[in-house]
Amino acid sequence: MEKMIDLDGSFRFVFVEDSKVRTLNPVSNYYFKLDDLSINLLISLKWLKWAYFFMKSIKNGVDEIEDNNSLEKIITKSIQDFKKNNLGYEKKIIIIDNEIVEDDDKFVFLVENFYSKSWFDENTKVHIKLKLNIGEYLLLTNSLFPTLVKVRRIYKNKCPIY
Repeated sequence: MEKMIDLDGSFRFVFVEDSKVRTLNPVSNYYFKLDDLSINLLISLKWLKWAYFFMKSIKNGVDEIEDNNSLEKIITKSIQDFKKNNLGYEKKIIIIDNEIVEDDDKFVFLVENFYSKSWFDENTKVHIKLKLNIGEYLLLTNSLFPTLVKVRRIYKNKCPIY
């Protein structure tokens, strides 16, 4: 779809431990909402593929590190006993303009059948969010900060290419 910019393959998703390390990219202006425990982006339609990749990467990345970052492990000096509370974990949800996107097929369907309509242009604002569990939310707002970084290629006996 010509209204959207394809993801640049030289960018990779990472978690960084210092919020100041986040690099500028089309999805770097994300924000958090406490009332629904979500990470959000309000972007132009042209960056929607980047935003979906970013949210999906956060969702998968948090799943990979979840065991080492449970509430009991990241909050060790609280007056609350999280073992007693047993909050459990719910499935994370990606939402684009109030439409739940369960998988890549649903994303492609939205792009091809909704955002391709003539009344949308490349600068139409789109809201995308990832709803998280409390432990994941706390982790992403305090310890691990999601970002996209541009990978530099290093060739033998040559300078890095950016």
